[in-house]
Amino acid sequence: MSRARLLILLIALVCAGAAAFLARGLLVNSGEGPAMTSNQPPQEPRVNVLVAAKDLAMGERLSAGALTWREWPASNVADSMITQDARPDAFEGLAEARARLPILSGEPIADRKVVQPNDRSLLSSVLPQGMRAIAIEVTERTAVSGFVLPNDRVDVLLTPSDVRAETLPIVTNVRVLAINQTFGQADADTSSLTDLKTAVLELDPEQSEAVLTAAAAGVLSLALRSIAEGGDEGLISEKAELASRSPTTVIRAGVEARVTP
Repeated sequence: MSRARLLILLIALVCAGAAAFLARGLLVNSGEGPAMTSNQPPQEPRVNVLVAAKDLAMGERLSAGALTWREWPASNVADSMITQDARPDAFEGLAEARARLPILSGEPIADRKVVQPNDRSLLSSVLPQGMRAIAIEVTERTAVSGFVLPNDRVDVLLTPSDVRAETLPIVTNVRVLAINQTFGQADADTSSLTDLKTAVLELDPEQSEAVLTAAAAGVLSLALRSIAEGGDEGLISEKAELASRSPTTVIRAGVEARVTP
């Protein structure tokens, strides 16, 4: 074979290879060639679910800023969850509701976790286990001129009907659940401070009996305690201190009783 023919054959082979390469590129770009595969899994559908925007304490109102919508995998949405598709007006419907139990930030909101104002179980839902709610009559004078608000801690003092008897503490460091029908300091209406009628106290069974018995013996007053006294911690230390003291027998109006100083 001559040199010229060999050169022509080589040129033809190069041209054929270039043509095949260009043709393959055109097929891939037009979608007729083999498709490129992706390693990413398909995106799972997601829906907006109502969750707590912050930690909510038991009895706290679900007001503005307490709730938010958050994307949630559709396959993990339980029937008890509130979705934006099903209840787009959930913010308005729950604006006056309260947490029936503590709810953590990011935790989905369910109807069983909240209580509405017209629900008869509102007070019982915010009352800790083993405690009782007792209402006593109060006035502006016996409730520190209206400065006692829900969630404050107070001492309950008895002024006996017998003017010769001294004022006595009945229970100390107890929580005020409500004033009239107002729950929570954030909900307190200052216009009602001059219309005081009742204070609802959180007491254990023994304290409840003591307060109700004392109410029949005279006038009960509330003494407001400082917020710096430690709340429940102060109550525990106070009980321990009282328990360490020995009882004393006292006689008032001919009646003998044993009391702890």
